[in-house]
Amino acid sequence: MSKQQTFIEYLKPYALAMEAKYGIDWRVIVAQAALETGWGDYNRQWNLWGMRYEGPAGRDPEGYALFNDQWEAIEAYIYNV
Repeated sequence: MSKQQTFIEYLKPYALAMEAKYGIDWRVIVAQAALETGWGDYNRQWNLWGMRYEGPAGRDPEGYALFNDQWEAIEAYIYNV
């Protein structure tokens, strides 16, 4: 399986849940995460969307929000959209 397929398969269940809850197409969620992270190469503690602020688990030295899990991060992303 390619890096891209692995990334999509990882994020897809979270993105599908957000699509069902908020009506945002899951592919948009995954596409932006892929662009922001280089298909997961630049993941910052579940922050796949490059969000910069004090997250629930703090902030890294570059100002990126940190999260306790992927659900927390994806909810924050949806809120920001």
